[in-house]
Amino acid sequence: MTTNQHTIDRTARIVLGIAIGAATMLNAFGQYLSWVLVVIGVVLIVTGALGICPIYSILRFNTKSCYKSGESCCCARGE
Repeated sequence: MTTNQHTIDRTARIVLGIAIGAATMLNAFGQYLSWVLVVIGVVLIVTGALGICPIYSILRFNTKSCYKSGESCCCARGE
């Protein structure tokens, strides 16, 4: 699979995943919500590290091509 995330998108996902993980480590949420947030944080970190988002692939979004083509949008259809 080819990457479909721009560097900014990847960085934001990793930072957000780490922030969610840190919040759960501080016991800021209940037990069950913490597990849900841990899963979400791990998914964000993995998709950011790999540069591939399965939802982007299904919807044919590609933030990587948006910045290459010089368009002013935040997501461009990868057609």
